[in-house]
Formats: sequence, C-alpha cells, structure tokens
Amino acid sequence: MRKAILILACLSLFSTSSTSQQKRSKPKPKPKNDADLFQNIPKDEMLWDEDDKYITLSGWRLAVQSDLDASGGQTLTYYDLNRITLLRGTKIKQAWLKGESKKNGILVSYWLDLEEFDCGQSRTRVIESHEYDKNGNQTKADIDKPTWQRLIPDSMGEGLFGILCRGEKDQQQSDKDGAARFFMVARGFEKKNDRGRALTWYKWALEHAPDNQKILAAIERVK
Repeated sequence: MRKAILILACLSLFSTSSTSQQKRSKPKPKPKNDADLFQNIPKDEMLWDEDDKYITLSGWRLAVQSDLDASGGQTLTYYDLNRITLLRGTKIKQAWLKGESKKNGILVSYWLDLEEFDCGQSRTRVIESHEYDKNGNQTKADIDKPTWQRLIPDSMGEGLFGILCRGEKDQQQSDKDGAARFFMVARGFEKKNDRGRALTWYKWALEHAPDNQKILAAIERVK
C-alpha cells in the first residue's frame, strides 16, 4: 500500500494445461491515463526509444504469470501473435501457448498447448497438450477435444482471455510500461539531486526490466 501511495504522489509531482486455472499475479499500480502521463516527456527521462516498440513484437511474448509460491515456484505463460487463428464464422480463437514451470528462476519443465478461446461465450478448452522436461524431452502428449471450461476470476486463464479476446495488455507490455514509469519518476528525483529517492525508484524500475543497462547505469550514478 505504501508503495502504491508513493507512486501516485510522486507522479503528481512530475506531470501445463492447468495453467489457465492458476491465480495470476496482481497488476502493478499505475496512473489512470497512460496517454497523458507519457506526453511531452524530456528525452533524458524516457527509458525506451521508438525502435524498442517493434523489437519484441514477434516471437513468444510473456502473457501472464503466477506469483511466486512459498518454495520459489512460478508458472509463466507465453503466446505468439503469429500463432493465433480466428476460426471462420465464429468468435473462437485458436492459439498456441507455451508454459514454463520454474523454481527459483530455474526452468523445471515446459509445455506447448493448442487452446481455443470462445470470445463470445467467455470459455476455453485445450485441444492439444505436449509436455517436456527441462532438456526438451517429451514426457506427455494429449490430443483430444474436452468440454469447454468457464473462466475462473483472477486466474491466468482469465488473463489470457483478456489479452486474446479483449486486446488487454500482456505481462510483457505491462512490465515495459511499469519500468518506463518508475524510470521517469526516478530521473525526476535525480535531476532534483534527491539521490536517495532516485535510487529507490530506479530499483523499482529494475524489478520490471531486469538487467536493463540504462537502469543499471542510473543506479550506479546515484549510489
């Protein structure tokens, strides 16, 4: 809560197939209007440039992820814009999804699912599922057509449905926007020579964009 309050206050200063039922991580706090926030930003406060908008549009994108559990386990699900098909004459989209099971950031296993999303009836079903160990050896394959399943509120499946059927932001874009927001505020504090708060906000930006060289350089600058 303290972090969310700080965000709003400081922004005002600087105008396996079971994946879909897992609980998704909660979205990070953000301003109500991103369009207003990112207008007329000085170049030195911008984390991304125009080229960055197009670099990550192809290939697997991080769609949704679960929170870390007590043992350090986490599930991440990816999608590819080029592997989505709208079935003719329906509101059903077929999409290949890639899921990863990790523990303490290390890959344990992964799977590829062909899943259908009924955008008109708010339901999903898995058509194919192929599971692999961390070395890429297939451990299981199921090809069938099970019954439709309703969306579970706040689940990863509901998050995927929102991305594919409603055009909502995926996790990758949300992280990118979050990093840009925190970087902008941090840079504002740095220009006011408030190194302590600048460092805090740069570290928050790094949580959204790990290993980002621009953020890392800024952190070294204000230490």
